[in-house]
Amino acid sequence: MLSANSSEPIHWRSRLAPTPSGYLHLGNAYNFLLTWLWIHHLGGELWLRIDDLDQARVRLEYIEDIFQQLDWLGLDTDQGPRSVGELQKTWTQQLRTERYLSALTTLKNTGDLHRCICSRRQWQSLVGEEGRYPETCRHQQHTAEQPGSWRIRLPRTATIRWQKWSSGQEELDLADEMGDFVIQRRDRQVAYQLASCLDDLDWQMNLLIRGIDLRPSTAAQSYLLRLLEPEQAYPAVLHHSLLTDEGNRKFSKSDGALSLHILKKQGYTPADVYRSCAQWQQWPEASSVQSLNDLQQSFALALKQES
Repeated sequence: MLSANSSEPIHWRSRLAPTPSGYLHLGNAYNFLLTWLWIHHLGGELWLRIDDLDQARVRLEYIEDIFQQLDWLGLDTDQGPRSVGELQKTWTQQLRTERYLSALTTLKNTGDLHRCICSRRQWQSLVGEEGRYPETCRHQQHTAEQPGSWRIRLPRTATIRWQKWSSGQEELDLADEMGDFVIQRRDRQVAYQLASCLDDLDWQMNLLIRGIDLRPSTAAQSYLLRLLEPEQAYPAVLHHSLLTDEGNRKFSKSDGALSLHILKKQGYTPADVYRSCAQWQQWPEASSVQSLNDLQQSFALALKQES
C-alpha cells in the first residue's frame, strides 16, 4: 500500500501537466498548488509537462502564460521546460511521436483495438451528446486504409481499480463510463489517453493529483498501462474536488473572468490565490494565509489533524 508512512523508502515523483489550449484559470492554480504542496511535503520531485500534442489548439500566448503564472505563484519545478524555447527544443510531445506510435502498433498487434469509421456526429445521433460510443464498428472489419479512428476494445465489464492516495483504492467501470474510447483520432493524431499514460510511465510518475472530473481518464490510462506494461503499477492518485460556479458547473479555460492573467489585472495577488486555496480546502487558519510559506503551514496543520 503506497503511503507517506510506508516502511519502504519511496522516491515520490509528480507532475504539473497543463494543456496550452487557453489561459490558466483559478482551478488550474489550485491543482498546481496542491501538487506542489504534496510533493514538497513528501520530499519528492515535481516535473512540468506541457501537453502540447494537439497542435491545432496550441497557441504561443497560452504556452507563455503557463510559465508566467508558475513564476507569479512562485512554484518551482525540478524537471521540465523553463521557457518556450526549451519546450520546443527538448520537451515538446511532438518529439515523442515515434514512442506513441510504437505503443499504438503494439495494441493493434495484440488485437486490443478496432477500426471505427463513424464520425462523432454519426454515432452521437444514435445516443445523444452525453451518450457513450454505441460500438457501431466494433464487430466490423474495416481496414486501416478507410478514413477513421482506432478505438480500444474493452471487455463488456471493465472494472478498473487503482491506488487512492494515500490509502485505499478507487474503482470505476470503464466500459460503462467511456465505452470503446479513441486511441488514435481520424486525423491520425494519437489521443491524449495514450500519450499521457506513456509520458507518466517513461517519467516514472508515482503520484498524480487530478480533478475528480478526470476519474474516467485515470481509469482509461490505468487500463492502457496494464495492456502495455502489465508488471508496472499505476501511480497513486488523489482526485480533488473542483472549483465550481453558483450553478455547480466546473470552471474551464473558457471562463475568462477567472483566468489568472485577468485576475492579476483586477488586483489579485499570489497571496489572494494562496488564501482562497486554503479556504477552498477548509484548512486551519486559512483566513490568515498571506504567503506560500503560510499555505504550507496551513496544509501541514490539516495533515496533522487528519493523522
